[in-house]
Amino acid sequence: MEQNILTQIFTVKNILIYILAINVFTFLIMGYDKHEAKIGQWRVSEGFLFTLVLLRRWNTAV
Repeated sequence: MEQNILTQIFTVKNILIYILAINVFTFLIMGYDKHEAKIGQWRVSEGFLFTLVLLRRWNTAV
């Protein structure tokens, strides 16, 4: 029963949606950070950016 639920959640479609979403989100946040750096405003914390990188790396290991 438990394995059946996991196979319903971790379908190829859901994994691809996750990969697409995290990559688009990371791209947008890094672009925003770059923009803020150019105009000398508040920056996105390095910890948050590294967390996004780890999330992106996790999906390439799947």
